[in-house]
Amino acid sequence: LLLWGCREEKRPQLGDPLADLTKPEMEQFAKGKEAFRHVFTPQEGLGPLFDSDSCAECHEGPVAGGAGDEIEIHASKFSPPDQCDPLLAEGGPVFQTQATPLLQAHGITNDPVPPDATAVGRRSVPPLFGLGLVDAIPDAEILANETNEARRGTGIYGHVNRTIDGRVGRFGSKENTATLFDFIIGAYHDEMGITSAFEPAEQTLDGKPVPSDPLPGPEPTLSTGVIEATTVFARLLAPPPPQVFTNREDQVLAEHGEQLFARLNCAVCHVPEMKTGPND
Repeated sequence: LLLWGCREEKRPQLGDPLADLTKPEMEQFAKGKEAFRHVFTPQEGLGPLFDSDSCAECHEGPVAGGAGDEIEIHASKFSPPDQCDPLLAEGGPVFQTQATPLLQAHGITNDPVPPDATAVGRRSVPPLFGLGLVDAIPDAEILANETNEARRGTGIYGHVNRTIDGRVGRFGSKENTATLFDFIIGAYHDEMGITSAFEPAEQTLDGKPVPSDPLPGPEPTLSTGVIEATTVFARLLAPPPPQVFTNREDQVLAEHGEQLFARLNCAVCHVPEMKTGPND
């Protein structure tokens, strides 16, 4: 009994849900994982331009929710004197690499980057572990960190990016998306070409509509329930567990790295649940 009472609580591993979830939350996590793994077909709204046919196809390594080896193509254009044009009017900012068979029958195999783009980025797919904790940070705390860092007088500090409608950004390129829900809506639309009530417009080719016959079903094609289920899965994914080093040299380096991390004030930018530990 004494040994049982002193046992160490098992920490969630990669791909596990957060610890101490209720039974209904665990059921929601499992339902969301199914939605995350679902492979879409053109009849279900895939494409006609897309990068992948499921969330898990991109976020796959080493488990569902992780990173991937797929490459997204993003492009933008510099507009003097100081504006970045995401090329929305020309099909951007994401330019899909694949097309459904019906669209290929028209000789279209991908969404080409416009010739007037001045910057083209090939972006790898990031992991989603622990992003629910970022989603839960109050706006006021993020804004306070921005103010506190500016007051330190080091000359090195971040600033909050705002979305088009003025909300605090947390996700996506340059933190241009406010919530996980919004981020997942955009992923379904931009990466899989799947429309929803929140993103009802089909992707375009150089700003022009794609031929209508490759669109076999009614629009929009994705229900709000599927978006919510996928969001719950991402929100409840546990952050990565600390790495445990058995080599003394690695342990010393990790401890020294933690001290440097704290000295450089990196910790103020990380929520308590996601701060690094001595074995990270």
